[in-house]
Amino acid sequence: MEGDFATVIWHLLAGAALLFGVGLFPALFILRILDPLADTFRKVMLIPAISLLVTFGVAGWMVVLSGHFDLGLLLLLLIMANCVAAAALWQKDIIRVRRLSQWELLEEHTDLVESEGVMTKEIEAKSLNDITTELEEDAEDRKKRSEELHSARSSWLPFALAAAALLSLFPLLLFEYPNGVDWIGFS
Repeated sequence: MEGDFATVIWHLLAGAALLFGVGLFPALFILRILDPLADTFRKVMLIPAISLLVTFGVAGWMVVLSGHFDLGLLLLLLIMANCVAAAALWQKDIIRVRRLSQWELLEEHTDLVESEGVMTKEIEAKSLNDITTELEEDAEDRKKRSEELHSARSSWLPFALAAAALLSLFPLLLFEYPNGVDWIGFS
């Protein structure tokens, strides 16, 4: 890498932004499927890796299917992947994971009709209390788990990760010309 310190840093930041930003929307969509309860820290840590996976996956499948590498076609495929992922991100979360069978639909319909119809006060009170208790316990468990995750995470970890990333970029700033194929690994 040639140039002064600011030029090298600019090239590194621009290259990283292009490489990670090209697959940003597909990465967000995949992350929403794989880890829907991810907090901001986990998203920030996972999105660059998933973005690279999407970018290199699209490039690899393009070469496998077409037999050659074409930058224009790659850009078109990445734009299409981003548009599809952005459209999918706009949709609301789907509650059900699978389609219900006819029997389950019938049971659900029967439950709905019974809930609208006349029920004994004892059964109604018991079912409402059970459902309310379960919902309250689930909400409390989620809140406790979230607080435990945030409190268990050490505050120095992001600084250590940033220092390790900057230290790994040190050879790029140290050498003016590359020294062979593995010049970063051997330095």
